[in-house]
Amino acid sequence: FPSHDSFEVDPIIPGKSYSLDELIRRVLRDSDNYSTSLINYNIDYDALKLLYRDIDQAVPDMHDISYTVNAIEYSRFLQILYNGSWLNESNSEKALSYLAASSFKEGLTKLLPTDVIVPRKFGEYGSNELKQWHESGIVYAPNGHYLITVMTKGYEQEKLRIVISEISKAIYEGR
Repeated sequence: FPSHDSFEVDPIIPGKSYSLDELIRRVLRDSDNYSTSLINYNIDYDALKLLYRDIDQAVPDMHDISYTVNAIEYSRFLQILYNGSWLNESNSEKALSYLAASSFKEGLTKLLPTDVIVPRKFGEYGSNELKQWHESGIVYAPNGHYLITVMTKGYEQEKLRIVISEISKAIYEGR
């Protein structure tokens, strides 16, 4: 999810110091690209390479805005958080809580009951014409948790978000 342009909440302030935990919270909760850039600039590439090796994916160039993943590859990140299989349990839970506190109120959760917890991450990318909107989340449904990743492409971003909302609702109701 290399870029987003139409959703921004409380961006970081240039020149102000932020803890790594605060930057991670902003990336996961608000999808803040400025915080992402700061983390990418200071990232431990050896740890990143280890993560990608462990999940059997190619290591991306974190500065390449055209880097893409498919739905299965992206879903693995939420799966390892849910299973606590890469980070320790405490850090996995913290990351999931940040994702569940997303300030974005469209997409996967828009048509679900408001009491359903959904740690999720969205992303948008595209030109002035063709746009992409993707979202992945873990739905803590009363009758069983499930992972959902929906990737869309089209010309109207609002319609892409609506499609994701409708797909999410259909899956939730069909379980």
